[in-house]
Amino acid sequence: MNLPRIRAPKTVTVPPVEEKTFPDLFIAQLLIQSSPGGTMEATIRTVPYNHDTKEAGPESHQRLIHLRDLEAMAESRAAEGKPVLARALAGVVEAVDELLAEDAAPAGR
Repeated sequence: MNLPRIRAPKTVTVPPVEEKTFPDLFIAQLLIQSSPGGTMEATIRTVPYNHDTKEAGPESHQRLIHLRDLEAMAESRAAEGKPVLARALAGVVEAVDELLAEDAAPAGR
């Protein structure tokens, strides 16, 4: 079906938009969920990014990565000679421990 045209009372003109490129990714969200005795899951959301201009691209091009058993994946990858995930997970735990220790310290250090 071809509907008839409706003419606007006033023409709208939009200025051209500069073309931009986003050759990189930015971690917009990192969520880790776990419970004692259960598995540790992680969700990572990335968006297009230009590292040189520090500009994020459109959210419509985001990418979600879901890891169902983060600890098992970290151990498996480390056994394959890819230890970065295991080191990162250990680093997060160590950072939380450090932050909690600083939070417990008396004010006015």
